[in-house]
Amino acid sequence: MARTSRSLRARWLGSKLRKLRLAAGLTLADAADAIHRDPASLSRFESGASPIRSNLLLGLIDHYGLNDFDQRNEILELCDDVANHGWWDPFKTFLTAEFADFLWVEERATAISLVDVVLIHGLFQTPDYAHALINDDPSLDDKLAVRRLTELRIARQRILTRNQAPQVTSILHEAALYHRVGDRKVMRVQLDHLIAQADNPNIDLRLLPLGTWIHGLGSVGTGLAKYQMPTPYPTVGYTENVSGLVCHMDDEEMDRIERMYAQMESQALTRDATMRKIKSIAKEI
Repeated sequence: MARTSRSLRARWLGSKLRKLRLAAGLTLADAADAIHRDPASLSRFESGASPIRSNLLLGLIDHYGLNDFDQRNEILELCDDVANHGWWDPFKTFLTAEFADFLWVEERATAISLVDVVLIHGLFQTPDYAHALINDDPSLDDKLAVRRLTELRIARQRILTRNQAPQVTSILHEAALYHRVGDRKVMRVQLDHLIAQADNPNIDLRLLPLGTWIHGLGSVGTGLAKYQMPTPYPTVGYTENVSGLVCHMDDEEMDRIERMYAQMESQALTRDATMRKIKSIAKEI
């Protein structure tokens, strides 16, 4: 599946440019003329459909009267991000544009809050657990795709041990620990790995006990996530269902995700109780 050029960060940059133009009281034609481009070209920049070069961007923000040093740097940094490639580019044959955007968000996040209802999150999966899941995907009949997507999933976990690693808070429904993925050995090793991961100082892992009912849990799908991003990016939310990942950024959607997460967090076990429960389940496998 090929990636498109209209990435999430390109749309963010375009949205900022449009807001600056409107604040300056300029039409597309007025602004385009200032950088010697036609209105259609500027429209593509603002929609994120076409990348804008930094020299043209500088011309625009000068014309818009944006003089604040920090704001100018934020926009130029965002322009650089649009142009930069990610570590996942060698996998792009197997990625949708939406999932490539997700990987970029996950990579840049300073704090990550997760809720997983059905399966253990990809950041905590062992290679065998990940392979068993991906290999069981009916939409994949290519062994190379299964192998590369498994490698991609494990490579994502490097953010947990890098310098300035994000703080990750993970709420895992206890039911996910009983969903057999692979054989008994795969599950036992996976639970042992989950216990070991919880010793990481930047990981807070907590279980949502079986039988816990929380209003809205059914609307989560298989999971939700919240990514706190560095300036100049907004906080980004994702929910996941059978159709894939859905990105949420507007205030109303993020408020809903915040409320749902807070409700689940309030019902989750403590860290110590979580560890005792996972160890108990591991012994039963």
